[in-house]
Amino acid sequence: MIAFHGTNKEAAEKIKIEGFWLESWFARKEEAAIKFGGPYVFAVEFSDDPEMWHGEPWEDDWQFHTAIHIPASQIRNVMEMT
Repeated sequence: MIAFHGTNKEAAEKIKIEGFWLESWFARKEEAAIKFGGPYVFAVEFSDDPEMWHGEPWEDDWQFHTAIHIPASQIRNVMEMT
């Protein structure tokens, strides 16, 4: 599953290096990530391992948050939406 995280420029630079820490929020749709996070949008690949997240990303929930550190290597794309 690909999920999206929106943020500001300063945080985006840090995420590119460190990845995502515990309790980072993700949305199932790019539009929601932009609306609630900011114009720098990360597309991140998640496995079906429930140890990775809290919430129900495989169901109808529009957002969920991480339960573990997500390394930068799992980032599939970073977009600046202006």
